[in-house]
Amino acid sequence: MLKVAQIIPLIKLPRGMDYFDYYIPKEDDASDSWQKKIMPGAIVNIPFRKKQMLKGIVHSIKNKTDFEQAKQIDSLDSDLGGLLPYQMELINWFAGYYHYSLAATARMLFPDVPKRNALARETQISDNRIELVKNPKILPLIEQFFCSNGQKALLFPHDAKLKELFYLGLCSNAVKDRKQILILFPQVQKVNEFFQLLPKNLQVKTASLTTDAHYGKNKTFQLWGQIRKNEKFIIIGTRSAVFSPLSNLQTIVIDAAHSEDFKQWDMTPRYEAVNVAQKIQQLTNCNLILSSLTPRIEDACNAKKNQYQMITLGAGIKNQVQLVDLREERKKGFTYLSEKLLREIDITLKQKKDNKVLLIVNKKGEYSYLFCDDCGFEANCPSCKLPFTIEGQNLVCYRCGQKQDLLLTCPNCRGVNLKKMGIGIEQISNEVKKRFTDAGRILLSTGQTLKKENFENIGLLGFVYLDSLVYLADFNSNFRLYCFQKELIGRAGGAGVIVQTSFADNLAFESLNLGYEYFYKKEIADRKQFSYPPFCTLIKLFFQHQDLGVCQKEAQELYDKLIKGSDKNIKITEPYLHYLQKVRKRYRCQIAVFLPLSNIELEKRFISDVPEYWTIDKNPVNLL
Repeated sequence: MLKVAQIIPLIKLPRGMDYFDYYIPKEDDASDSWQKKIMPGAIVNIPFRKKQMLKGIVHSIKNKTDFEQAKQIDSLDSDLGGLLPYQMELINWFAGYYHYSLAATARMLFPDVPKRNALARETQISDNRIELVKNPKILPLIEQFFCSNGQKALLFPHDAKLKELFYLGLCSNAVKDRKQILILFPQVQKVNEFFQLLPKNLQVKTASLTTDAHYGKNKTFQLWGQIRKNEKFIIIGTRSAVFSPLSNLQTIVIDAAHSEDFKQWDMTPRYEAVNVAQKIQQLTNCNLILSSLTPRIEDACNAKKNQYQMITLGAGIKNQVQLVDLREERKKGFTYLSEKLLREIDITLKQKKDNKVLLIVNKKGEYSYLFCDDCGFEANCPSCKLPFTIEGQNLVCYRCGQKQDLLLTCPNCRGVNLKKMGIGIEQISNEVKKRFTDAGRILLSTGQTLKKENFENIGLLGFVYLDSLVYLADFNSNFRLYCFQKELIGRAGGAGVIVQTSFADNLAFESLNLGYEYFYKKEIADRKQFSYPPFCTLIKLFFQHQDLGVCQKEAQELYDKLIKGSDKNIKITEPYLHYLQKVRKRYRCQIAVFLPLSNIELEKRFISDVPEYWTIDKNPVNLL
């Protein structure tokens, strides 16, 4: 009797549809018969649906099938090889943890096979001639991570230069020992910056995996094969690089591990690259380094429980952050540029001719909103329902791209008493140009897309306006605000820092001079009191539809169903609209679910009542 293989097809399938039964053909007479190689982890070619030939992974072998119309495996695949030892366990864990199908999970581990065997264009190698310095401050650390496996560390890189040398040293040792190191960066820009830092002899041993690499199937497939064959020892990339076939892995480094860019928040599956890396570390016993001045609260808590090493590079910035209370400034005739900030800008520009000032304004445009002083009407975007930003003679929505002419009369009461209120980066830019003759040395930014060169010769970093981030009623708002400030302060080196706020006693501002440990202790105590992560498993469920009534009805029906059958230890919020209301022209209704920690079976039973067409976002970055 023919044996049966349970095959995971490499195609996206619904949750719960994991594998299919296929007969293993009778062995050929030849001693190297491919049928003998059919075992868990092997990749085979299978007929699927309408005579479509697919690749699939052998999940398990059994003696018989209950499916009467089971087909036969066509052949052993010659393009992709088989799974690496840790990958089957990774697939099983990922599918269960993120409530995703095995098939769709397995598909994420493999590139598309190009139809034509064309040679991919090689990455341009820069002749930067950088010599790796044997820095006595980091040499013992580098050697430490190559003397044994299974080490885990939180790295606090107060000195950016020392961090770069540490990364370069790890890469150099990996190449020397013919081992693999994976370094994840939150953005493509940072991947490219690090690649340019690598000496030429290391660049040729590096695979750079970013969205740019995925534009060409040939290049992606070639890099994937080189990594799998251990021909590339340094693998750098953004979050999806965590699924690379790491055949000889020694170390994983996650740079700026607090960054929300490591969370796939805009498409399914909504995974976190940091969590996946932690699982790979468990499966391979490699070394793991989470590098951040402000680790996620969840990661810091986990590190303390699991006895991660705490490594500090550099002594940190000695300059004290100066807080300016905007409530006092309003009494003096408030213009959003305080006397203190104006004075420090003037001093900084006069100190050195190449000194620059960087001002951060967390709002685009000129004014934040337009309202009628007679009837209270607010000009809101018709799509997402949030206030329009005023930019010159236009009303603009930066979230969904809507644009309208500036209103001259109120559409509600026909009055003309319309007022422009709030702050925007253009307003501050105009004010700076009026006050300073050398305003060209004053850079303005929202702080989101700054490059390394933007921080050269910065003598003063001023946070003009951040208070809109304080108003966000979310469990993660304090952490996000604190991270945002600390990252920019760290990148600005020893520059003077001024923060303007009306909430000087807020934890995110209060902790700037008291350090991360102070922030962590306060924040973890608050989260424990309210049973927020890491003291619960948080899942956000949402449904989208063009019709608001349909969206709300569907959400209410699921909520009633979940409440009726839920465990007493599960907390479920009533359905609520996403703060944008419409996302990509569809309304979004959400339900937040708080479950007990480490109870995956309870979690699976609960999720089994959630329809396939609902989105499951486990460990969301926010509940807005």
